[in-house]
Amino acid sequence: MRWPIVSRRRHVQELAAVSADRERLRGERDQFAKDAKASQVAAATTARQFAEADAANIRLNNRNKALQEQADVRAGIARQRGGSLAKLGQRLDAVASEYAHIDGYAARMENRLARALRGCARYRAALAVETHRADKLQGRLDDACGLNTPGVDRGQHWQSTRQDKPREVKA
Repeated sequence: MRWPIVSRRRHVQELAAVSADRERLRGERDQFAKDAKASQVAAATTARQFAEADAANIRLNNRNKALQEQADVRAGIARQRGGSLAKLGQRLDAVASEYAHIDGYAARMENRLARALRGCARYRAALAVETHRADKLQGRLDDACGLNTPGVDRGQHWQSTRQDKPREVKA
């Protein structure tokens, strides 16, 4: 058992040990606070990055859908024109076989016809895409101008309220 009286040297040593322990605990507390704040910042950054990546994924998905619609339109046009192109090719073969003695001319005409058919197919595909685009834009314009409202569809009975309409005279 220790005596109730403590020497100054022992008091200073114990006080230094307690102060050192206190400083160590304060340092640990400060480090834990820094770590907690850093983890919160990291979590917020990660959440923001995930949100941005999700938004980019949605934009990419929408773009892919639009491109798929364009491809479907072009494929439909190609399917529609496929039969007529085959018939034209058969007719061209028949004409070329009748005039085999004019090989050079027939070959040149065949090349010209093939080029013209390819160009026509390209123009028709472009026309279909632009027509589809113009129809969408016209619909958006109608929506913006309010032309798709039920009142416009009904005509608001404008014929019955015309001022310049000739009136029937009752006798």
